[in-house]
Amino acid sequence: MDTRLYELEFLDGEVTLLMAIMVAQAMYVQCNVDGNEYLLLECFVEIEKDPTAISLDKQRTVHNGQEYLHHTTLGWHMCYQWKDSSISWKRLLDIKESHPLQTAGYSVAMGVDQKPGFNWWVPHMLKKCNAIIALSVVLLEMYAKVQYRLTKDCRRCT
Repeated sequence: MDTRLYELEFLDGEVTLLMAIMVAQAMYVQCNVDGNEYLLLECFVEIEKDPTAISLDKQRTVHNGQEYLHHTTLGWHMCYQWKDSSISWKRLLDIKESHPLQTAGYSVAMGVDQKPGFNWWVPHMLKKCNAIIALSVVLLEMYAKVQYRLTKDCRRCT
């Protein structure tokens, strides 16, 4: 098992640790035995907020002269369709935990990523997604170089 840790530093100074095995597992669980992508979630259908959702004005609070965003998904719900064609309404909190990248991408596509239920976590999630993709590219390049060297060495031996 590959337990190497990769320390990723974003342009804003935030540092995240990722294990190579986490990247591999994230890719593996989305594939069937033939290597085809398989997800239970088919697509998102709709986003809705109820009266309990806070407004952008109420989300911003000032403490000791510093402005903060209140982190909540309260009042936001998403409707999505499963692979078996059934449709479900779930709280944003639940769906963002089970399908964070898809939820973030859909919120950007629908133009709600700047709303109070999304604006505090979607940018972070998209940065993590880009970091995982960049790391995957680096790992694939490293693997290709090792394979090439092994092939070249094997030809020399015969």
